[in-house]
Amino acid sequence: MKEMIAQFIPIILFVLLLTQFDNFVTYSNTVFGKITAISIIMFYAYIDKILGLFVCALIIFYYQSDYLNYYYIPKEGSSLASTNNNSDKVTKFRDENCSNNVLKFKGVKVRHEMAEHVFPKLEYIASPCNPCDKACPVRIKLDHEDKKLFPFVSREK
Repeated sequence: MKEMIAQFIPIILFVLLLTQFDNFVTYSNTVFGKITAISIIMFYAYIDKILGLFVCALIIFYYQSDYLNYYYIPKEGSSLASTNNNSDKVTKFRDENCSNNVLKFKGVKVRHEMAEHVFPKLEYIASPCNPCDKACPVRIKLDHEDKKLFPFVSREK
């Protein structure tokens, strides 16, 4: 019985990965998804130690692969992209720093890849694109985000 289950788990996971990629990636990044991965490793290690190590290596490869790190890119028309594009801060940034759909700093054209360095509060949601273009999903970092990065000591007792 264990061998039959061990043969069906990879088939089920492969079919789910191909047909339900969005849900599969979302689930695998939750606590329950990681517990499921650990239980699959333990199940295969119980059957055979070498097979358990192989499954463990496959799961580690899955979680460390680059396509999961860059998975979420907002689709055109998604609520996240449109919310950030329509915000007052982004509109104000574009009014102040863009002329003729070209990003400029002190009258000098700024390349898209360098925009985050020149304008530290600018952040690309997806890959670097023209921040002056309304289709480019960008956001402006809040001022108080920098303060949250530093530890503080609470004096309250």
